Amino acid sequence: SYVYVKPNTDAKFTGLSGAVCEGGAAISLTPGTPGGVFTTSSGTIAGTNYTPGNAGIQLVKYVIKDSFCPDSTTQTIKINALPKFECVSH
Repeated sequence: SYVYVKPNTDAKFTGLSGAVCEGGAAISLTPGTPGGVFTTSSGTIAGTNYTPGNAGIQLVKYVIKDSFCPDSTTQTIKINALPKFECVSH
């Protein structure tokens, strides 16, 4: 008889910086254990790429759906509003 010990999943991920601009370039995220799914409260996720959405504090979550060891991690990122310029003629 054998006992199979499955390694724990690691839902941690890297790639988010402290702050980015609204509508900025996509950010590549690197999961600790591949095969999970990223979700966000604002912006878009395409595979492991996150494109920032609306200004404010946003959430990015990585979920590993495993029947034995499910896990998830949520991180925050600050999305800065784009500066508004006003042209005034004299």
